[in-house]
Amino acid sequence: MKSLPPKSTTIPGLLSEMALRFSNNEAIKADGKTLTYLELFETAKRCAKSFLSIGVKPKDHVAILMGNKIEWVCAFLGLQMIGATAVALNTWSTPKELAYTLAHSEVKYLVGVESFKKSNYFELISKLIDAKELNQLIATIWIFDETRNLNDPLPRNFLNWENFLNRFDSITESQLDELSTNVKPSDVAVLLYTSGSTAAPKGILLQHQNWIENAWNIGERQHIQSKDRLWLAVSLFWSFGCVNALPNMLTHGACIVLQEHFDAEVALNLIDKEKCSVVYGTPNMIQALLEHPDRTSHDLTSLRTGAMIGSPEQIQWAVQLGAKQICNIYGLSETYGNCAVIDANEELEIRLHSVGKPLPGVELKICDIETGVRLSSNQVGEIRVKGPLFLSYFK
Repeated sequence: MKSLPPKSTTIPGLLSEMALRFSNNEAIKADGKTLTYLELFETAKRCAKSFLSIGVKPKDHVAILMGNKIEWVCAFLGLQMIGATAVALNTWSTPKELAYTLAHSEVKYLVGVESFKKSNYFELISKLIDAKELNQLIATIWIFDETRNLNDPLPRNFLNWENFLNRFDSITESQLDELSTNVKPSDVAVLLYTSGSTAAPKGILLQHQNWIENAWNIGERQHIQSKDRLWLAVSLFWSFGCVNALPNMLTHGACIVLQEHFDAEVALNLIDKEKCSVVYGTPNMIQALLEHPDRTSHDLTSLRTGAMIGSPEQIQWAVQLGAKQICNIYGLSETYGNCAVIDANEELEIRLHSVGKPLPGVELKICDIETGVRLSSNQVGEIRVKGPLFLSYFK
């Protein structure tokens, strides 16, 4: 049965709409925890109220610094409920890069994990505050490691996640409803940093309505339905994660199975156990799954479709893994992740070599770099895009 597009043009509206349409469907699953669409809506509201209780206001920039956790999603959606802007921080950043991004983005609040892989964010942020490099930071909220004694005193304006969430009852439902209703489709939802390989990363401003509509159109090319389950180890801070995969599933009432960070063995277990049907991956991730010595001992027959970019050989790896309707894609963070997606029902030979037609509302053309003249077929030139684009570069 064909899915119905969401009527909502803001993220608070979308959460409310999906909680009614798919109330008992699983929305997010990670670390043994599951939230249905109704529970996700209620949890996002609780986060929103807690943010308001510590002083977060509409338009404020609030950073999120962690791997793929349920708390990442709930914090992100809670910020959208009050019209604040989520700043998705790159967990791969060096301390210098992270300090730059935090200062440039003018974040007033931060939600983070104490440590992730080899990085100790609690210590790093503490040092930056002590050195007065982050004078604009009003408060930080921490998800602490299990080894930490939560009774240990914290520096001023540092909170742990549990205490933060328990502040929600100081804000009334009507106070939150008023703010959620005031969020506009054109308001900025996300500030992402991108293209830091050759210079300082650039901040891009992404808006509510485009976040919803572009992701819906991506999902339609993949033929996503509410029964689908996405395995997601691609980082949420990346546009492929939080402005493509996440809203794709949320607009279709489907489930997101999160993996905190990529590990091939854990991924195979998750796909098998959770019967995931959708895969978002990079070529190196798919290759690692395909070549893992225990792959054949896992049942991956639930896989069907997903999104990937790469050479024909690399796209073929996803097919070999089981995602026989994998979609070749093209886009960038400035186009909400993708602006062209091949249809999952196209013949494989076409999907191996083509990224498909532009998404609805998108115009693409290939131009001569110097003259801007549109080129004919089979000529190489500059790709120019018109359609749902980012609002602007921040600063």
